Amino acid sequence: MLHDPAHMLWTKVLGLAVEDAKRDPEARAWFHSPDARRVASLAGLDPDSFSRIVKELDWAAVAKRPRKRRRRRSVS
Repeated sequence: MLHDPAHMLWTKVLGLAVEDAKRDPEARAWFHSPDARRVASLAGLDPDSFSRIVKELDWAAVAKRPRKRRRRRSVS
């Protein structure tokens, strides 16, 4: 299930939301919305755990971390 295309897509959506929130503090409000809980669920995460982690997040520390670059897998 880890490589399910739908889970990968919604995980990418969460990652992009984090990138937005790193640059724009107002974007962080989205993480406390029902939409964010739904996206977390679609990404295969427990929405309650996701919400708890987001509440405890130190955004100042997150904003300082560089974005991880993933190597693309070649299509054979």
